[in-house]
Amino acid sequence: MIKAIDIANFFIDLSNSLEEELMTNLKVNKLVYLAQAWSLVRLEKPLFCENIQAWQYGPVIPSVYNTFKVCGANNIENVFGEYNQKIFSPEELDLLIDIAIQYGQYTASALVNITHKPGSPWSAVYEEHKHNIITNNSIKEYFSKLKPLPSSLINKENFVGYRDKEGYLVLPKEWNDGNA
Repeated sequence: MIKAIDIANFFIDLSNSLEEELMTNLKVNKLVYLAQAWSLVRLEKPLFCENIQAWQYGPVIPSVYNTFKVCGANNIENVFGEYNQKIFSPEELDLLIDIAIQYGQYTASALVNITHKPGSPWSAVYEEHKHNIITNNSIKEYFSKLKPLPSSLINKENFVGYRDKEGYLVLPKEWNDGNA
């Protein structure tokens, strides 16, 4: 199973490949939490086994927070350790892309507001000066009641092509217009 830091690295790597994107420790923790939440709903399994805790500014994965706390509120400029997207299954990669599209556009403070909504898993267990665990069951129950996460992929029934062993989408040769 992948680790929370692998998911954080995905979002950091993606952010650093885009101009004027800012990925802070606060923002990456919220994106990793949202990836876990939607994985529980869409894939019916957790992406990682580490605990998510309810801190003052929302859900936090301690291993991710501690890895990047040296950055403070500044941009995280580099991934941590060895990183390769090949560790993700095609379904996991599709989910992470959908999370990036849906939530990556928001600032860290907007993501805090999203995760702090009344009735959210965070609000159900948060206590000042404590780091209570937010259970996967409570996360799945809450997110299952929300409007489904939009999928950036074409309807699989109408999709032509396949993923190669590298995870890239490949279209039939006859679709090549000679410009590729």
